Amino acid sequence: MDARHREDDIDDSQTTNIINFPRHGEVPADYPDHLALEHEHGCLCDSVREFERTPKSILDTLDIELLLGTANCPNAQPWLLNKLADSYWKEVRTAVANNPKALIYTLLKLSYDFDADVRYQLAENSNLPMQILQILERDENPFVSYRAGLTACKRRV
Repeated sequence: MDARHREDDIDDSQTTNIINFPRHGEVPADYPDHLALEHEHGCLCDSVREFERTPKSILDTLDIELLLGTANCPNAQPWLLNKLADSYWKEVRTAVANNPKALIYTLLKLSYDFDADVRYQLAENSNLPMQILQILERDENPFVSYRAGLTACKRRV
């Protein structure tokens, strides 16, 4: 059994389009050259169509550097950013919060993230719609609330 996932997490029909990326950032010898170059530079968003059908349980086992590179990619597709917004890794969710291609729906979802660091980072985003900043201004965490208030004040000036 693969150490990256438990057998009962997925069924055989879900494994047909799963990307087989390495766990620790190394590029396998049989990796296509253009993907290896993109992996090295951290922007794979044009080459990861398989993410669309990849179950969350598998997505969370992929190398965090790959997920971060994809979430930071300025050409990332909005559907991919929305999927990465559900990542186990708070660093990945934070990167999605700062990506200008993230849809309002995705940003709204992140405004209710359970991790205050993700909400704080979102509150620092000066391009965030005012409605989402207003939600963050009422956040239970005083640091998030204060940061959202500062961002909103800067936007009003």
